[in-house]
Amino acid sequence: MNIYIADSYKDYTAFTAKHILHFLEKKQERKEKLYISVSSEYDTKDIYNAIAENVQNYKINFKNIFIFQQSEYMGIAPNDKNSKAYFLKENLISKLNIPEENAFLFDGTKDESQMDKQQEIINKIGRFDVIWYSLTADSTSAGNERMSSLSSLFRVKTLSEHSINEIKDRFEDENKVPTTVFSMGMGFIDIVDTVLLTSSGIEKSCSLRDCLEYGISNSSPLSKLQKHSDVTVIADYESSLRLSSQTVFMKIQKN
Repeated sequence: MNIYIADSYKDYTAFTAKHILHFLEKKQERKEKLYISVSSEYDTKDIYNAIAENVQNYKINFKNIFIFQQSEYMGIAPNDKNSKAYFLKENLISKLNIPEENAFLFDGTKDESQMDKQQEIINKIGRFDVIWYSLTADSTSAGNERMSSLSSLFRVKTLSEHSINEIKDRFEDENKVPTTVFSMGMGFIDIVDTVLLTSSGIEKSCSLRDCLEYGISNSSPLSKLQKHSDVTVIADYESSLRLSSQTVFMKIQKN
C-alpha cells in the first residue's frame, strides 16, 4: 500500500490530479483501452477541475477510456443537477472529451435492469484497470453503507440517516431527497488491478483511520482494500490527523 499525505488541501487536489493523469498515461502505454470506475462523490469536484487544467501535459487518448459510474440516486433523472450522472458529465466527461458511448452511467428514473446490463458488460471485460473511491465521513463510498456486504456486486442500497443528512441541503423539496441508490458493491475490488482511495478534511479522519488501521469489517466497508495488492491512498493533512504514528512514520511517503 502506498500512502501519500499532502500538506494542504490545495496540494492534495493538485497531487491527486497529477497522480491520476500519470497513471492513465503510463497504463495506456501498455494497454490501449482502459476500463475505470470513477468516484462521483461531490468532494471530488476540485480534483476533476485540476485534472482538466493539467491534462494537456499528458499523452492520453480519452477515446479509448471507458468509465463506469459507481452509484446513482434512485428517482433522480440524469439531467437533474443533483444526480451523480450530471455531476460526472459536467465535471469530467465534457471537460475531457470522453465519447458519450464510453460512459456507462445510471439513470435514476429507470428500473434495476440497468444494473444487470452494466454487469454483463463488465463480465465481458473481465477486469477493471482502476477503481477510485472517495471516502466519506461515515466510512463509506459509492452507496456502500456501513454493514454492507464485502462481496456484493451491483445492487440497490438504502441510504443511512447519516448519508441522507449529508445531501438533503442540496434539495429544495425535502420530499425529493433520495433514500436509495444503485450501488457498485465492494465485490468489485476483487476484479480490479489498482485501487485509489482519496480522503480530505478533518471530518474524514476517523474514517481513514478505520479503513487503514483496524481490521477488515463491513462496519467500515472500504477496509476491504487492506486485502488488495495494489492500493494508493492520497489524503490531505487534516484527514490524516488520527492515523497512528506508526502508520505515519513507517508506511507513508509524504508528498
